[in-house]
Amino acid sequence: MKNRHHRRAAFTLTELMVCASLLATVMSFVATISIRTDRLWKDTRHQKIALDELGNQLEYLTTLNLPEAQQAINSLEISPDTRALLPRASLKGKIEKPPGSIQIVLTLEIDGESVTRGTHHAPLTLVGFLSASPTQEITLQSQPADQAEVTNPPKANDQPETLRESVQESGEEE
Repeated sequence: MKNRHHRRAAFTLTELMVCASLLATVMSFVATISIRTDRLWKDTRHQKIALDELGNQLEYLTTLNLPEAQQAINSLEISPDTRALLPRASLKGKIEKPPGSIQIVLTLEIDGESVTRGTHHAPLTLVGFLSASPTQEITLQSQPADQAEVTNPPKANDQPETLRESVQESGEEE
C-alpha cells in the first residue's frame, strides 16, 4: 500500500463563502464604528465651538462695569464665525446679584438634534463675576466669603514707572 499524500492546490467553494461572510461582517463593524466616531467628533467640535464662543463673550463682559455689562447683555449676538458653524444656536445672558458678588450668567443653546442620533445638546452655561465697582476690588483672604475686604486699588502714581524699578524695589525689601 502506497501512502499517498494528496495536497490540495486551491480552496473549496465553502471555504471561500465562509471567508467572504466573515470579511463582510468585519467590514460592516468597521464602517459602523467609523461613522459613529465621525458623528461624535462633529458633536465634540460643535460643543467646543460653542464653549469657545461663551468664553470669549464672558471674557469681554467681565471687563466692563455694571451699566456697560447690562447694556452689552441686552444686545448679545453670536459672532459671525460661530454663526456660520452653528446657524441655529442662541445666546442668552443675565446679571444676577447674590450677596457679595455680581454674576454674569451666559447660556448658549444649540437648537435641534445633535449629529448623533436621538440625543440633544444640553445648553452650555458659564458664569463670570464683576467687581463691585470700577474703582474697587474685592480681595478675598483666608477668611469666610462674607467677611471679604473691599479695598481701593493703588493709584497710578503709587506704582513703579518701569519694570526695572519694580524689580529693584522687590530686591531691596528682601
